[in-house]
Amino acid sequence: MTLKKLILAIAGGVAVIGSFLPWAAVTFFVSVRANAFQMGEPLPIILAILAILCGAAGILLNVLKEKQINNIIKIKNAEKLPLFVGIALIAIAIIAFIYVKASTNGVANASFGIWLIGIAGIVTVVLPFLKSIKELDKVVFGKPEKAAKPAAKPAKKETTKKK
Repeated sequence: MTLKKLILAIAGGVAVIGSFLPWAAVTFFVSVRANAFQMGEPLPIILAILAILCGAAGILLNVLKEKQINNIIKIKNAEKLPLFVGIALIAIAIIAFIYVKASTNGVANASFGIWLIGIAGIVTVVLPFLKSIKELDKVVFGKPEKAAKPAAKPAKKETTKKK
């Protein structure tokens, strides 16, 4: 596993954790926080479940080897799936942020659970496009994946020396 894949897998884990952390916070004299499941309305629960699924997909897409992914998912261009997962996480965070503000008439603020989901989405989208991050593909953790064996070299012709 390369360092880049490890960072992207951690971002997926952060999205999953952010789904269970508080999404709304109200502070007057006492601070009250609620996660998506405690808000009691269907949209935050659906968004949280989608964030959990996207985070889990982000983890699996970066932990599994490409051969294993191709065996599970029969889709052409499967290497673009992490990009779509990141875009979905960003959309979930934006929708959740707008929902928290609109449903409470601006009384509640979006809390750190939503922010973590958004950050995980941004990292998932931006990290593969950074040119300076190309070196992260060279850093390998654990057993390196077996490289494809090079094609057999043709045997050298033996030349005879003239005496």
